[in-house]
Amino acid sequence: MAERDTGAQRRSGIRRLSQATLVAGAVVLSGCQTVVPRGAVPRPGPATTRPSQPQQPVFEQGIPKDTARHRVALLVPLSGNNAGVGQSLANATQLALLDSRNESVRITTYDTAPGAAVAAQRALADGNQLILGPLLADDVRAVAPIARQAHVPVVSYSNDTTTAGNGVYLMGYVPAQSIGRVVDYAKAHGVTSFGGLVPNGVYGERASTAFLRAVEAAGGRVGSLQTYDRVSGSMSAAITRMAKSAPYQAVLIADGGSAAAAGVPVLRRNGMGGARIMGTELWNSESSIASKPALEGAWFASVSDGLYRQY
Repeated sequence: MAERDTGAQRRSGIRRLSQATLVAGAVVLSGCQTVVPRGAVPRPGPATTRPSQPQQPVFEQGIPKDTARHRVALLVPLSGNNAGVGQSLANATQLALLDSRNESVRITTYDTAPGAAVAAQRALADGNQLILGPLLADDVRAVAPIARQAHVPVVSYSNDTTTAGNGVYLMGYVPAQSIGRVVDYAKAHGVTSFGGLVPNGVYGERASTAFLRAVEAAGGRVGSLQTYDRVSGSMSAAITRMAKSAPYQAVLIADGGSAAAAGVPVLRRNGMGGARIMGTELWNSESSIASKPALEGAWFASVSDGLYRQY
């Protein structure tokens, strides 16, 4: 029994020794993990930065924006057949602006001769919020839809009333206004019998309508209304036809001053020597009418010359 017990004790001791050895080995190994020298820890280097690219200047097309002032575009012909009229309008506009000493408005002029639509597109691209012009009715029709789409009003110098409306306003002399005024003036001076000479074309058609309505409204009578082409001999033929219904107290010649002056002697030779000659606003565009003897004593309605002389 003693041997058995001794052998068991021996085996138990060996077992404990083996366990102790394993534990000690584990401790040594774990201790080795902490004492093994580590390599050098890399330190973060300085941050790399890319050189900043210099900002390129931004160039805007067209005229620089001007938020401090109201932008207004003036669309007139500065080249071509109507350059003289357009330049006069541009000069008068700039002088009027200077005269008003209004520093809150900026007016830029655009040439419509190369194309009114192109001029309008440039004006809108430059930031204009109001368009003055164009001068001609066809140009107004080209500009109107472009301006309307941008919600920019147009104040035209045309006298064609068919172009007005939907954001387009007229500042030109309308034939109906000048004819109505001169007929009323004639009526106030006892004239009740009228004759008329009008050129063929759009202006003549509107002048004819305005003349007939004005005379009717004044309680007068139109004895004869004749049309003619602006060619040699055509007005004389129209006067000959008119003479069949003579006499007249007054005769309207709805054409320029020079054309009217050429027709007056023919009227006198055809039995209308006592008729008062009347004209339209077209006469006011000719500075030489005052020097034409045939038009002495004639009547026409227009803006006073005094308003032009200040510019």
